[in-house]
Amino acid sequence: MRNNKIFFSYTLRDSEINIDILLSIKNKFRDYSTVETYFDILDNCSPDHQGYVYKVLEESNILCLIKSSDVNSSSWVGKELYIARQRNIPIIEINEKDINQILNCNSRDEFMKNSKVEEMIFANM
Repeated sequence: MRNNKIFFSYTLRDSEINIDILLSIKNKFRDYSTVETYFDILDNCSPDHQGYVYKVLEESNILCLIKSSDVNSSSWVGKELYIARQRNIPIIEINEKDINQILNCNSRDEFMKNSKVEEMIFANM
C-alpha cells in the first residue's frame, strides 16, 4: 500500500522553477496538510540517489508534474513519468498560475479549497 505522499517531478533547467519555489510549495503542504511531499533536490540524501528516487516514487500516491518550458526535455522527468504510468500512479500537472495560487494561500481552509491541492490530496485515496 502506498503512503499518503506526493512525488513532485520538475526540472531546474529553465529559470521558471527554482529551489525557493520548491521549498515554498513543500512548506505550504507541511503547514496546511498532513500529506508528505517529495522533492528530489530537497529530500534525497541517499548514496544511491537514483535508486532512492524510484523507491519514493513507487511509494507515492500521486506524481505532480510541475510544467515549465524545459520540463519535456528532461530525461529524468521522462523516466519518472514512465515509472508512474507503469505503476498506475496518477499524474497531475500544475503550471506557474497553479503554483502562484497555492503559494498565495494564507490559511488551511483556503489551501484545502484550492482545486489543484484538492486534486492532489484526494486523488487515489
